Amino acid sequence: MFILIACFLLSVGVEVGTSRCPSTAPLYFPNPWNNCISAQECRRKSFVIYGRTCVNSCPPGTFYQQETSTCYNTCPVHTIRIGSRCLNGTYCVSNNNQVLFNGTCVPACPSSAPFTKDGVCRKECPADTVTNTSDCVSPSDCVERGYFIDNTTCVKACPPEKQSILQGVCHSSCPPDKSVTVNGTTCLSKQECTDKLSHFIYNYTCVPDCPPTAMFSDQGSCTTLCPKEKYVLGTHCILVTECVSRNSVIFRNECIAACPAEAPYAIDNACYSTCPTDYVFNDETCIGLQHCISTDDLFKVIFNNTCVDSCPQVAPLNHQGMCVQSCPDDTVVADMQCVDSSMCLHSSRYISNGTCVSECPGRSPYVANGYCYPACPKYFVVSTPGQFQCISESDCVTMKKMVFNRTCTAACPKESPYTRSGHCYPACPKDFVVTTPGQFQCISESECVKMKKMVFNRTCTTACPKESPYTRSSHCYQTCPRETASLPDMKCVSYQDRRTRGNFVHESKCLHECPSAKKSSCRRHLKRHKKAGMEEVQIRNEQFVNPGRVLLPRATAPAGCPSAASSAEVTHFDRDSTPPPAPLSPGRIRLRELEKERRHSLPSRRRSLEERQDEEIKLMEAMSSPRE
Repeated sequence: MFILIACFLLSVGVEVGTSRCPSTAPLYFPNPWNNCISAQECRRKSFVIYGRTCVNSCPPGTFYQQETSTCYNTCPVHTIRIGSRCLNGTYCVSNNNQVLFNGTCVPACPSSAPFTKDGVCRKECPADTVTNTSDCVSPSDCVERGYFIDNTTCVKACPPEKQSILQGVCHSSCPPDKSVTVNGTTCLSKQECTDKLSHFIYNYTCVPDCPPTAMFSDQGSCTTLCPKEKYVLGTHCILVTECVSRNSVIFRNECIAACPAEAPYAIDNACYSTCPTDYVFNDETCIGLQHCISTDDLFKVIFNNTCVDSCPQVAPLNHQGMCVQSCPDDTVVADMQCVDSSMCLHSSRYISNGTCVSECPGRSPYVANGYCYPACPKYFVVSTPGQFQCISESDCVTMKKMVFNRTCTAACPKESPYTRSGHCYPACPKDFVVTTPGQFQCISESECVKMKKMVFNRTCTTACPKESPYTRSSHCYQTCPRETASLPDMKCVSYQDRRTRGNFVHESKCLHECPSAKKSSCRRHLKRHKKAGMEEVQIRNEQFVNPGRVLLPRATAPAGCPSAASSAEVTHFDRDSTPPPAPLSPGRIRLRELEKERRHSLPSRRRSLEERQDEEIKLMEAMSSPRE
């Protein structure tokens, strides 16, 4: 009764235990702790698997398979039941050399299952095997027997279209990571060729030696020339560091034991025929330039690319350790050394003709910014009369002194009392005037005008004096200047400024009409004035010529004649009439030629006199516009 209860509880415990075991440890292991373990752990503990439980031994009525340490209610396929055990095909093979088929040992496999694997008949070989006639063997077994694998078949030789062999498998070509072949068939990686076989790679082929056409080896590959950054050592290409580590030198891209006679100088493990840049000769060797001239080393000088004790007479000056004939422009000579000019000046000395001196020589006694001059340079003046120190003109003015005769003085002398920008003048310079009558300060005429004053007799005054009442451009005049006429407010204007018709010039005055006693004289003078102005027309603008007549521009009118803007200024010479008598100057001749050319080029239709007058007046106004 007790045994039955225990079996019941065990069966209940199994169901409950397996239902809660995880997939990583799916087997229930009945013990005081009710553990869950994996199949591997169960077998390791020398237990057997029965269903989903790990037990000490197979229950009665079950069959045990040793290869899997599993208890079965019925022996699985591809096994044979012998007593309480399930055996595989090796049992049949060991007994009368038979095979296992359908749970029975038979002499040979039937046609429905022609392949054998471990003595068991199968319809086809498993996926992890290859076919060798009727046997299913592992790929490694096939290769170990000296055969090759073509797809899923173990063959004695690869077919012609698959002559590349990688690990015993036939390929049409080697894969990229196994691109090197041995004897034209076996695929290897570059490392396998160079490291394992100690061979070289030439045209993707693993060869024992490089051919003469590519005799040098670079990292195991055959090449015709070593790369730019490498050098030849025998038949190998090596880095310069490897050559140096061998205590060798480099000459013509080769690593050799010592420099040859044609390039005897070794610098940084390289051979030179002469000392290179930044190196100089010293006792039949080449040393660094700084090693020669540095105060911490030899402390010598360099002449003709050679380290010498002192500079020779042909190059006596020392410029930064180099012997030169003359110092560069930015340096001066000081004790046979070329030094920066600031070093000379900071040592309380002077610079005269490119040389640092303790005092300026007699031929250049003047000093400006530490340099000696025969006289103070441009924009510099003597600081004090009788002295030789030069200061800038601006410094002199800043000290509230005056510049006179290239000297900084306390005040201007009597012979040059006028001042402008700190300079003394005998009279105000051109375009400058005295600020106030009786004073000596000079200002520009434009400054005077800005102060709304007038310029008279080179003086800036508040108003024009009675003897010079006329004004033009803020200047005072006794009479209006030439080419101008006065207005009632005493202003002088040019004739061109009075373009309104009906204005006349009479006695340098601009009037609306001529006085009655002067009208005939005005007309006569106007006609004569227009004749005289014909040549000016031709010079200023030759296109103002019409067929049959000449349009005269506005010009200076004689006293009492109408303004050039008046309609009376337009004078016509009809082509059929005789022009007023005048000498045939070159300008008149040219005008007549232009007149003839225009006469033939224009239509023969004659316009009315009024139309022609209107057109000429418009041209007259356009030509006589102010040009100031």
